[in-house]
Amino acid sequence: MSPEDYFDLDGGEAPSWDCVPRHNHAIDYLEIERWMVRNTRVTIADENSKVTKQITETFWNEGKSRVVERTDTGPSVNYWELIVEILKTEMPPTWEILRFDRAEGVVGPNYHGFIVQNNDGSEKETKVKGSSHDLLSPP
Repeated sequence: MSPEDYFDLDGGEAPSWDCVPRHNHAIDYLEIERWMVRNTRVTIADENSKVTKQITETFWNEGKSRVVERTDTGPSVNYWELIVEILKTEMPPTWEILRFDRAEGVVGPNYHGFIVQNNDGSEKETKVKGSSHDLLSPP
């Protein structure tokens, strides 16, 4: 896929690793039923800045649940995040979301919440308190 097809570029904007993608997930670029996909991987290598971004997604539960791993590496970039989205109920559709990152070399949660999709297409978010790296620090 060309960078011009992947990124949502403004007129004349040159693609780079930190541009905004057209879609949040690689599977949204594919014309295939979600339940048919087990994994996706997007690798973006920006030769100018020497930065590489890799996003890997693994699906289960007929594509309704996923784990997303993102790694950005380069001379001035070092980012890692893991996101787990689990479909908890189908009526109403409710996902449990856990996001993890590293603080001082330790993997810990930076977000824990539930997203409920309402009948009108809107969503309601409920955050679980106490899900930050502060839990890992001594009092």
